[in-house]
Amino acid sequence: MKRIIVTWVTVFASLLVASLAFAASGKQSIAILVEGADADVVRREITESIPQGIPVQDGAELSAAITSQGVRGSLGDALANPKTRKQTLAAVRKALKQVGLAAALSGRSKKVGRGREIRVVLIVRAQAEPVIEENIAVAKGEKASVQLTPLLAVPLQDLAGSPPPQQEPEAAAPPAEKPTKVSKKEASKEKEASKDVNKDDEDEPLPPTEQDAVQKKRGPVTFNNAMVVAEAGVDVATRRLSYSSVVIGQELRAYLQPGIAAWAVGIQFYPAATQNVPIAKDIGLVARFSDSLVFEAKTSDGTQSAKGKWTRYAFGVRGRLLAGDKPGSPLLGLEGTYGDSKYQFSGTDLVVADLPEVDYKFIRAAADARIPFGRAAVFVGAGYMNVMSTGAFGSKFPHATVAGVDGRVGAGYAFMPWLEARASVTYTRVFSSIHPTVEDSQAGFPIAGGALDQYFVGSAGVSAVF
Repeated sequence: MKRIIVTWVTVFASLLVASLAFAASGKQSIAILVEGADADVVRREITESIPQGIPVQDGAELSAAITSQGVRGSLGDALANPKTRKQTLAAVRKALKQVGLAAALSGRSKKVGRGREIRVVLIVRAQAEPVIEENIAVAKGEKASVQLTPLLAVPLQDLAGSPPPQQEPEAAAPPAEKPTKVSKKEASKEKEASKDVNKDDEDEPLPPTEQDAVQKKRGPVTFNNAMVVAEAGVDVATRRLSYSSVVIGQELRAYLQPGIAAWAVGIQFYPAATQNVPIAKDIGLVARFSDSLVFEAKTSDGTQSAKGKWTRYAFGVRGRLLAGDKPGSPLLGLEGTYGDSKYQFSGTDLVVADLPEVDYKFIRAAADARIPFGRAAVFVGAGYMNVMSTGAFGSKFPHATVAGVDGRVGAGYAFMPWLEARASVTYTRVFSSIHPTVEDSQAGFPIAGGALDQYFVGSAGVSAVF
């Protein structure tokens, strides 16, 4: 009985090992080749960044195969050199086929200041150009896996989901023909020509597919290529309104309201961001909304007060202009939006009439720039508002012409690859020429030359890219 149990256990274990080996053989395996400073540390961090379920093979066999294909010295240098890049890519693909692997991940590390720079190149056997070819900067004390994990996730998951490359069947040898009498010299020439043709066929890389172009263009998600940019934060604002050339006896007073607390959200959506379509991938929609907490405002004599509220929204189209293909390249944005800024009060009619209510409806054209510095970034922006209506202000001054400008400056810091904390200051200046007439004076409208409505807003919040 004991012998029978041992026999069945042995058979079961053999079947289990065989099934695991068969399953592993159907998976796409990848080899990691690392060179340069702190190679062992970099290799470990790259291995930690590989998605689960993707077998990682030792790179020694592949490295020897690449050497046998004629690539000597640094693989990273050979890939970076335009003169040797084409031949090196062809050699790596041949070596992958030789050792039966689906992809190779090359990492070349060098010290930069107190940190490191790692050039990561992912070469897939079935594709002509590298799927990933990026330089990542790693500060002292940081782990490269923080940036490598999102960089490698999508391409390697796509690789894992694709079928393993099949071995191409060898063509049957053509039937032997009856030899003809040729001179040794002619036979030598034909042999050399045949070698040249075969060599050209082997070294010529496959043309890049559409999938290659999309993946390389998309790369890791940043503000430069994100499909969605979401923002949320809090504002603290001050409003200052003043009049110029006020006729003596008119009840027009300057207004100052500090400490207006508000919350704000915004979104940018680029529908074609994941497609390799020039121009279209950088055209999107933008929307923003902000609402303040209720605040208290007093009348000119200070005896009465009203509850105030400041609500803003805007929506429209936005375009991105990239200064380069790298994730750290500066980014220029252009916007055209329709917006509304409503500053209103609730209370008795007499109290509200003494306070400067406005409802600015406007078309805004704006431009902004974002300049990254590693994980940090600074951004600036400016806009012009064509004010079409002003609400209660227009009722007081029916002939007024109103326009506005705004400017913004701020900075951000990415504490995660997809999440950034930011702070900014915005100044908005709405200026009016009232153009009073004799009829306005006779009708009892207040008389002044112009008005200046200013808003100072400090903001703090976060931005996320997807």
